[in-house]
This record gives sequence, C-alpha cells and structure tokens, in this order.
Amino acid sequence: MQSIRLPHRLFRRLSYITLCRTFFLDTELELSSGQVLILGEFGSAAFEGSIIRVYKRSVSDLVTDEVVAGGYTNVKQLTHDLAMQYTRFIKEDDLVTIVEFEVFSAENDNSGSNSGVQESKKLQGVTLKIAV
Repeated sequence: MQSIRLPHRLFRRLSYITLCRTFFLDTELELSSGQVLILGEFGSAAFEGSIIRVYKRSVSDLVTDEVVAGGYTNVKQLTHDLAMQYTRFIKEDDLVTIVEFEVFSAENDNSGSNSGVQESKKLQGVTLKIAV
C-alpha cells in the first residue's frame, strides 16, 4: 500500500476537519489511484483512504482556493512553509502533485501535554483533498 507523511501541524488537524490539502514538492512522491495510508511525521497514527485523482501544478499556477484549503492565506505563506520543510528556496516553477482522496477510516491518538492520557478520535466517510 502506498503511503504519505504529513507535517505534524496538518496531521493533528485531520481529526476535526473535513477538507484538507497539503503540498509536497513534485520529486518526493509518485502516487497513483488506489489505497493510501496517511501517516504523521512521527508515525504515531494513521488514516486509511483511497486516492481518487492525481494531478500536478506549478507553484505559480496554484489557485487561491487550493492554497486556502491547505490552511494558508496566500501562496507566499505556502512557499515559506515549503522552504522551511525542504530547506531550500522555492521557485515559482517548482511543481507540486495534488492528490484528491477519500478517507475510509481514521484514528488519531493525541497525547495530553502533561497528563500522559491518550485520546482516540475517529472519522468515517469523510472526503479529504490532499496536495502532494
């Protein structure tokens, strides 16, 4: 089964949002339609889903709705985040792969900061859009 890793900031929000997009540079992943396992940066929990559509777009061609759906207010904020993640300057012609998929089931274990208590949250039948 193919898998993707999401930044912790985005992954921890998956338990309470219905639509989501995340952005990875094009060279990182090769994904196709089919089942997918979505992991956090630290691999503590996983979401299972099915990829519906995969397409590529340059950073300069991203539509405002795509950027906002990913939790960013504008493309500049997105490119800053990508630059921090990949430790390099992000150019306007860099490609991102946009992946749309549906989540079948999800479990996200969040640890309390001081209590050590774990809370489990589940999602079923939620459609997410992830840009990879």
